[in-house]
Amino acid sequence: MTRLTNEIRDSIIGKAINEKFEPVLSKLKKEEHELALLCYKSIYDKKVLAAANKLPKEWTRQDGCLRFNAGGYYLTFCLIDKKVPVPYSTGCATLGSLKDEALEKARAFAEKKKDIEDQKIKARYALQAVLYSVTTINKLKTVWAEGEKFYTMYDEQSPKSKGGLPAVQIQELNEMLGLKPSKKAA
Repeated sequence: MTRLTNEIRDSIIGKAINEKFEPVLSKLKKEEHELALLCYKSIYDKKVLAAANKLPKEWTRQDGCLRFNAGGYYLTFCLIDKKVPVPYSTGCATLGSLKDEALEKARAFAEKKKDIEDQKIKARYALQAVLYSVTTINKLKTVWAEGEKFYTMYDEQSPKSKGGLPAVQIQELNEMLGLKPSKKAA
């Protein structure tokens, strides 16, 4: 019988959350990258961007964190593996106010991202409620059998188990510390 420690619970929660949300968040990062570039290009006209891109990179601040005013809300978008020239020397300064299409897309994206984060938080709380209500893997199997793939590695009875806690090797420990066996143990 494997007891559930808080570390095991948190590991199970992390695995379940990652399996559900990692593909969605990965797609969302790519979408954010494209939107950040669209917003960036909507703030500066083509001549300014062309001039900035002709300058050596060390002459301008290159930033992958782009912040915009979206009708009173400040939205920050991150580029995945690219940096663009910005006119400010501090990181993540507000580049300007979005308008029209860029504003609508930025607001819709921010709402979508918030909804996904809310779902992730809700899932985490639901998993915590289940996992913290039981103390052993056997009990967890009866309560949440569908989640077995997330906790089977901790189940000592499973062939996929990585094993439970290592057995305490008293004799080896005593030898290592130079202790003689007690008369009770003999």
